[in-house]
Amino acid sequence: MKIIPLVAAGIAVLTGGTAPAQAQFVWPTAGVIGSSYWTDRGSFYHKAIDINGSYGTKVVASYAGKILLRGRYSACEYYGNLVAVRHGGGYDTYYAHNSRFASGYVGQSVGQNQIIAYMGQTGNAASVHVHFEVRRWNARIYSYACQIYVPGYRGMRVYAGQKINYSFPGLTGGTTTSSLQARKVTSTDLNVRSGPGTGYSILGQAHQGQIYIRTAVSGDWSKIWFDGRTGWVSSAYTVSAAGAAARKVTASLANVRTGPSTAYAIIASAHQGEIYGHILTSNGWAKIWFKGRTGWVRGDLVVPVAVD
Repeated sequence: MKIIPLVAAGIAVLTGGTAPAQAQFVWPTAGVIGSSYWTDRGSFYHKAIDINGSYGTKVVASYAGKILLRGRYSACEYYGNLVAVRHGGGYDTYYAHNSRFASGYVGQSVGQNQIIAYMGQTGNAASVHVHFEVRRWNARIYSYACQIYVPGYRGMRVYAGQKINYSFPGLTGGTTTSSLQARKVTSTDLNVRSGPGTGYSILGQAHQGQIYIRTAVSGDWSKIWFDGRTGWVSSAYTVSAAGAAARKVTASLANVRTGPSTAYAIIASAHQGEIYGHILTSNGWAKIWFKGRTGWVRGDLVVPVAVD
């Protein structure tokens, strides 16, 4: 279901149709900016916008996309109730300190201006507000490197659905994030590269029959989780593995072992927010494709992810 904003009238109409997305981000809630981007907090710089408002005020998706995160995460407890949405062009938006969530689930498509949460004061929040971040090429829940500039000044009033007067290159063109999809390798040996083209360096090789989770597409290339990081492969040598499962790592570090118990040797560690193709479950352990081979992680350190 879509929410089509009627900003001039100050109302929203529920409809079963699809509204055309605006060509830029919009403000996610109504209120007054209490903290602008790059505010000095003493021990760090706050690379986000804080929008102060009333408890329970609606929080909407700043742009169309799919829900990436929805919940409370121990690795960044100060966020409180957090929703993150993945958009085109490698962009993610984060909405923190919510009092509660609107209906929805990880992997669900949301429209621009669709209600995803309600303003609150959960986590490390001194007042009722929405902590709003825009990120690009993000890999983990908390990463200073991925947070990018959002305009606005202290005391500025904003409204849910109002266009953000700033250009975010590639949001509606170029490299676009697709829905998460499981992809099976059809080539005997498939080079995984650091970018979407043969001019980029080779990170390693994926092999026939292996399943990886695609997070983005750029032309004829697919971005996948590979070797504990992301890499790019030619889409021509992969096919959709419809119905394949996926698991997202929720722990800061999850040891990947050669078998389904702590008695087995550690291959390496997976990190929070990474997504892997899941092929088997045994005694509370999940078998995943990892580092070009299979490995096992504790089932309580990962959660299911909806994929196409």
